[in-house]
Amino acid sequence: AMGWVDIRLDRTGDARRQLQHSLQLDPKLADARFELAQLELNDGNVDSARRLLNTVLEENPNHAKANLAMGDLLIKQGDLAGAESHLEAAVHADPSLAAAHYKLAMLFARKHDMDKAESEKAIVARLNAEADRTSKTQLQLILPENGLNEGENGTAQ
Repeated sequence: AMGWVDIRLDRTGDARRQLQHSLQLDPKLADARFELAQLELNDGNVDSARRLLNTVLEENPNHAKANLAMGDLLIKQGDLAGAESHLEAAVHADPSLAAAHYKLAMLFARKHDMDKAESEKAIVARLNAEADRTSKTQLQLILPENGLNEGENGTAQ
């Protein structure tokens, strides 16, 4: 778990060591391998990242985020057919993954398939609206409806 904390704190060297240690202890940790692939991509080590993502997907073909990352990598390398396959797998595994729908919309637009592009764009808009409503609902649960209760002199209590 420390590897993910180090990533969030931008301590990528520490994160890399923690993730590699986790994988030595349990080579089947797909999420650790995925996070390591992300670090490799961020560092420009595309071949290493691709190998790590392939391993994740061999072990878990329905890993939504690994399929998204592989699809994005393949778009950048010009393999639109491969990218489409991985992005479709990502949305199949997690239909709420807005980033995968967005990448599909961009890919379809690039292929001049505007009907599919618009369809994916509409899904992104719906997912974003749902996420916005959810975060507002969560905020309402945290904060009282009428704001802070005021004391006799108008100060918050």
